[in-house]
Amino acid sequence: MSAAQASLKTYFTVYALLIVGLAATVAVAFVHLGFWNLPAALAIAFFKATLVVLIFMHVKYSPRLTWIVVSAGLIWFAIMLALTIADYVSRSWIPERPYSVQPTEPQGLEPPRSFQTPGNKAAPTAKAQ
Repeated sequence: MSAAQASLKTYFTVYALLIVGLAATVAVAFVHLGFWNLPAALAIAFFKATLVVLIFMHVKYSPRLTWIVVSAGLIWFAIMLALTIADYVSRSWIPERPYSVQPTEPQGLEPPRSFQTPGNKAAPTAKAQ
């Protein structure tokens, strides 16, 4: 069974597109687009990842089982991303209590008798006879 493969021209074309994608990623990082910086960067990253998976990982010319495995991985990634975004969005629902500024001292505790300070003398210890 002979498997179809991409030609050398296809590999060089994809490589050139990845270099253009790299330049676009750098350009988006330096250009102020406001809210659209993140969606633009993610769209470029998605385009580059699709090229790598389809051409360099030979998924385009693979049997259906490989497509199923890749699709399952993408679905799992989407689930994890959705759960992460849901957690991030719901963080503002948790009420916050301000922390006490003054530290509290434990009550009823004394320093050990062997603790010496300039005005405190250590308690005498009994010598073994």
